[in-house]
Amino acid sequence: MKEEIQKAIDLLLANGYEITPPQTIDEVCNDFEQWWNLYNKKRGKDKCQKRWARMTKKERQACMAATPAYVRSITDKQFQKDPFTYLNGRCWQDEIIDPYGNTEQRTAVEFATKAAAILNAD
Repeated sequence: MKEEIQKAIDLLLANGYEITPPQTIDEVCNDFEQWWNLYNKKRGKDKCQKRWARMTKKERQACMAATPAYVRSITDKQFQKDPFTYLNGRCWQDEIIDPYGNTEQRTAVEFATKAAAILNAD
């Protein structure tokens, strides 16, 4: 089985594909802790951590990139979504409305896409 996997990897590399190893459990946990501190509303950490672990690497990176803008857009913390709701509803893809009335509205997806391009994420 290992030989077959190695042959597949070699074939992909020979055809110009980039092989990115999956994140380790420690990396996923560290990323979650960073996001948890960014989100700044502490409810249901265990449920959130399990949901985070089921997300793809791209989803986690997009979420990390979009969260600061979402948190900044909330003027009163009581109206901020619970963290599990944010993750489960894929809210990092939602439109972020500027509370200060700028006419140009951007979505979290645009921020995440730019961040992913910079990070060259898979």
